[in-house]
Amino acid sequence: MQAIIKSGNNYVITVKQNQPKLHAAIVKQTPTTPPGSTWSWTQKGHGHTVKCRLQVYSAPADMKSQWTGLQQVISVKRQGERDGKSFRTITYYITSETNKAYALAPTIRGHRKIENNLHWIKDVIFKGVTINKLSILSLRRPRNFDKPFSQIG
Repeated sequence: MQAIIKSGNNYVITVKQNQPKLHAAIVKQTPTTPPGSTWSWTQKGHGHTVKCRLQVYSAPADMKSQWTGLQQVISVKRQGERDGKSFRTITYYITSETNKAYALAPTIRGHRKIENNLHWIKDVIFKGVTINKLSILSLRRPRNFDKPFSQIG
């Protein structure tokens, strides 16, 4: 992140449970702190309708001291129906951006689209196979792609 900030750019990073302390701090902060800004939208397509609500919070001082350039914490609540089943999710992000929610919404939507596309490639093209460094190196050599992926060595 230091390199990103040093180069004059900003970051938006998804906070998952693989960062347990940060994730827990955000989960604790967001329900008790009023957001600085909020933006809502509805997404439709591929058999689902989703209502989204993006809320932006100032990052607490203790988080800012641990994450270079950190300015804000973002919460995105999604609820809707997919294939006839109701769902509700909350995704958290940290960012060095200082924009309001409406200006961050396209970035968040684009971030999710990139992540979904990468998962689609893994799931459809590579049939869910985890690709390691060795596999990538072996794919650089000319191969007979008439063989199933599992037989490529």
